[in-house]
Amino acid sequence: SCSAVLPWNPAFQSMITLPASPWLLQTLLVAARCVAAHAESTDRIVEAVEPKGTLVRREQILPMTSTVEVSPHGDLFVQQQQQQEEEEEQHNAVDTTRAAHWPDFTAGSRRRRRRRRRRRDGLGNATSIMVGDEVGFWNEGHYRYIALGAGGASLSSVHEHATPFPVGAKDQRFQVVDAGNEWIALHNSACSRFLRMGDTTMEASAVKCSNQLPATWSSERFQLIPVGKYYALFNQNHSRFVRMTGTQLLRTPKLKVTQTDQLLTDDKFIAVRL
Repeated sequence: SCSAVLPWNPAFQSMITLPASPWLLQTLLVAARCVAAHAESTDRIVEAVEPKGTLVRREQILPMTSTVEVSPHGDLFVQQQQQQEEEEEQHNAVDTTRAAHWPDFTAGSRRRRRRRRRRRDGLGNATSIMVGDEVGFWNEGHYRYIALGAGGASLSSVHEHATPFPVGAKDQRFQVVDAGNEWIALHNSACSRFLRMGDTTMEASAVKCSNQLPATWSSERFQLIPVGKYYALFNQNHSRFVRMTGTQLLRTPKLKVTQTDQLLTDDKFIAVRL
């Protein structure tokens, strides 16, 4: 007689030794082949869906479980959506409060910008007079420039034309300084003084750097008024314009800044940008 040993099966509690018989052995052999064939077919199906070496990961998604916790691709997609939503909210919030963050441009600042855009010298050349520029003021009636030295304001020598500007004429160069509230101050770097309007004539201020204009100095502040192709220098403290005679720099009678129709040729200058 002979016996056959079957492998472990959960249905059995121990290894079972059965007496061998041709009919039983044939039955067990057929059953084993069926199990093996079934296992092989299952492996092929799995390999066809999920070939070895791929990075696909299958995990069981439980109820009430978010995609972010399960799939890294889903996590990235959700994060991108959340980031886009946050950026849109921030953009909308900035739009609603944008006006509060812009500088407060005063009317004087707007007028200064408009004045800079439309500045022209008497020769028809586009010359924007801006803060920091160096300019010379030439009078067509006397053919002279305004000059400034330690001894005060004076007249240059005769120049038949406004341009070319005389070489080496340091006392006739003025730097345009922002004096606030749409006013300017004219500083000469050669003598380190500002042009100022005195009680009777034009004068030179005390020694000051161009960036040290005191807030209390009102006689050194001028408004540059366009009059046709010319400019006039108006001082609000004295309510007068600068006037050039044949020998010195004086002041006009009291006028309003809008009364440019009463100005003479002596009161009008061509501003030459250097």
